[in-house]
Amino acid sequence: MRGGLRLYLVIAVLARLAEEGMAVAVVLLAAERTGSPAQGAFTLTAWMAPHVVSAPLAGALAARARRPRLFYVPALAGYAASIAAVALLLGRAPAAVTLGAAAPPSARITPASTAAHQSRSSAVSSATSPN
Repeated sequence: MRGGLRLYLVIAVLARLAEEGMAVAVVLLAAERTGSPAQGAFTLTAWMAPHVVSAPLAGALAARARRPRLFYVPALAGYAASIAAVALLLGRAPAAVTLGAAAPPSARITPASTAAHQSRSSAVSSATSPN
C-alpha cells in the first residue's frame, strides 16, 4: 500500500470515528453534566442540521479542488475546534451558546461528507462514460 493511500485511510477512519462518536458523546456528556439527555438531543440536532444543508456543496467543492489538502486541512481544523467547543460548553454555558457552537456550517465540511459525495460522483461518471 502506498504511503499516500495509507495516510488517507488513517485520516479518513479517524474523521469518521469522530463524526460517529460525536452523537453518543454529546448525549452522554449532557446527561452527566445537566442530568438530562434532552440538552444532548438539542445539541446533536444543531450539530447534524448543517450536514444536511452543506454536505452536497462541500462534496462538490472537494471534488473540484485542485489541491485537496488545502481544502481538507482547514475543514478538519474547524471541525476539531467545533467538537472541542461543544465539549467545553455543554452543561457549563447557556444552552444558546452551546447550540451556536454546535451549529456553524463552516465546521461541517468533513471527510465523511465529502468522501461520500466523491465516491458517488466517480461511480456515476465511470458508469456513464462511454468506453
